[in-house]
Amino acid sequence: WVLITLIIFAAAAILVWWYQSLPEEVDNWKTHRSEDFGYEIKYPEDWELRISDPGFGWKVVPDEELEKTDLMSIMLTKKIDAFHYAEIIISALNLGGKTIPEIEETLEDVVKTEISQMGGLEVLKSTLEEETSERAGVTIYKKNDVWFLPTDKLLYTFDCDVEEEKDEFDNNLSVINQILSTFRFLE
Repeated sequence: WVLITLIIFAAAAILVWWYQSLPEEVDNWKTHRSEDFGYEIKYPEDWELRISDPGFGWKVVPDEELEKTDLMSIMLTKKIDAFHYAEIIISALNLGGKTIPEIEETLEDVVKTEISQMGGLEVLKSTLEEETSERAGVTIYKKNDVWFLPTDKLLYTFDCDVEEEKDEFDNNLSVINQILSTFRFLE
């Protein structure tokens, strides 16, 4: 009984810690909506939305101009400094009609993949990079995952990249997963 009680208390402590590390309710987040590509996604106030600017990389777009912008790629980013950041690049590619098993077969010799869920949708998740390094005596954690969501017309990709110290790394991975969970197709 003592062991069972300890396990229950440990599980409760983990749940409390996880709940406290979550950002505010997603209802208060900003929303990016793309009519041309048929989706919307929410993101926290302290993240920036950037759009692909051909030939110039990425540029920040003022909120009032977002409704006029329907490009194939957007970037949601939280940049702390030159070495610490979290970002998601969302792209809608003209590679529709592929199935998750077909994409998985293409990638199986290159990266580790797994079938997962994102906002109630089945996706293929691949881990491209996962490492730690030392920088000025501090351990930096880096992870790069790409999520693939095929449809009949387009292939949506979500390139998620985090490079942080451990506490912020775990928190930003949690926020990224929460952002991804808000993705939905427009009806």
